[in-house]
Amino acid sequence: MFIHTLVVFEELNDNFFLGPQLQTLQKFGMRMPWMIRAHGDVHRWFMPSMLHFGFSHFVINIILQVALGTIVESILGPLRMVTFYAIVALGSNLFGGTVTATYATGSEGVIYGFIGALFSIILVYWGRIGGTTCTKVCTVFMVVTVFIMATFLMTTTASTASRYTAFFRITYPDLYGSIGGFLYGLFASMFLLPRTLRERGKVVWRETGIFLLGVFAVIAMTAVLLIVFFVGKAPE
Repeated sequence: MFIHTLVVFEELNDNFFLGPQLQTLQKFGMRMPWMIRAHGDVHRWFMPSMLHFGFSHFVINIILQVALGTIVESILGPLRMVTFYAIVALGSNLFGGTVTATYATGSEGVIYGFIGALFSIILVYWGRIGGTTCTKVCTVFMVVTVFIMATFLMTTTASTASRYTAFFRITYPDLYGSIGGFLYGLFASMFLLPRTLRERGKVVWRETGIFLLGVFAVIAMTAVLLIVFFVGKAPE
C-alpha cells in the first residue's frame, strides 16, 4: 500500500504517519459494505484485518496481536490458530458491515477476538487453573484490564484523525468490528480449544456442553448476520 500510494498519488496521507491514501485502501480491500452488496466483493470481509491507516496504526495493532495472540496460540496450536484467526477476521467484518454502512480497516476485530478467547480459556479450564478462587478471580480481572488498556490505546491513537475519518464516514478504531471480533473470538475458541476429557464424567459433560455452545453460537450468528446483510435494509 505504501508503494502503491507513492507511485500512483506521489504523496502519502497527511492525516496518518506514513499512511496510504484512502483510494489505495479501497483498492486493496477496505471494508465497504455497499461494494459487497453491489459487486459481491466478499474479500472485503477478510482483507480489512490486514490493512491499516498508517504506520502507527499498524505497529500498535501488531504489538497487541503478538502479546495476546502468543498466549492464545500456545494453547490452540498453529493449525487451530490459523482457523481461529480466519473465523474471527471474517466474523468481525461481517458483524461490522451488517451493523453499520461506514468504512473500516484494521485488525481491531482480531485483537478483541484474542481477548474473547482469553475469557473462553478461563471458562473452559477454570477447574485446572491453579491456586485459590481469589487467584482465579484475579486472572479474570487481569483480562478485563487488558481489555480496557487496549481500548484506551486505540481510542487515543485514533483521536488525532477524528475529523478526517468523520468526513469520509470511516469508523476508526473499528468499534462494531471489535464487538463482532470479541463475540466470534469468545465462541470460536470454545470449540477450538483442546478438551481435556480426562477427569470424571461431570467434567466431560461440561466441556462437551461448552464445545456445542461455541459451535451453535458461531453458526447461528453467521446465519443471522448473512440474512440481515443481504436481505434486510442496509444501514445508513
